[in-house]
Amino acid sequence: MPLAVYPSLPGLKFGSKLKPMFSTKIAESSSGVEYRQKRWVYPKWSITLEYEFLRNRSDLAELETLQGFFLARQGAYEPFLISLPEQKTVSLQAVGVADGVTSIFQLVANIGGFLMPIDEVKGAPAVYVNGDQAYGFSLLDKGRIQFITAPVAGPITWSGEFYHRVRFKDDAMEFDNFLNQLWSAKKVEMVSAR
Repeated sequence: MPLAVYPSLPGLKFGSKLKPMFSTKIAESSSGVEYRQKRWVYPKWSITLEYEFLRNRSDLAELETLQGFFLARQGAYEPFLISLPEQKTVSLQAVGVADGVTSIFQLVANIGGFLMPIDEVKGAPAVYVNGDQAYGFSLLDKGRIQFITAPVAGPITWSGEFYHRVRFKDDAMEFDNFLNQLWSAKKVEMVSAR
């Protein structure tokens, strides 16, 4: 079953927060030398959105839309997809080099020189082998593509939009009624869901 996509609502306050997090085990010897072991190859993301207003009228049911989305996910239980304005598109992003044997490739996005695997692709990606658009591939789960016949030679690139797979951070969400039929949500918190 495909994952639900987080709704786009007006009233989102400027200044959303993105926080990449890693998990590192650090042990210190009696001489003070540190030994570090990374637990995750890729970061988990913490995302915080704040809505200054959510209207609750029969013609504009933004509050009900957000509440319904949260309730349908049963709080932190069910993951969903979100499109982040700062991290949603790539253009001719390199994903590998054809060798005539490999037929499955993980799509990635370059975030400041760090290659992050894509969680989900939005729509159909444009894939290129050696600069020519490829058509003989299918889209697998978790941002992977599979060629019908392994490409023989040349760089493989892609262009398109993508989503992040997340879940709500908590099982509770607070809404504040500040005027008649106007509400706010000060913290809508999400974290990566693998």
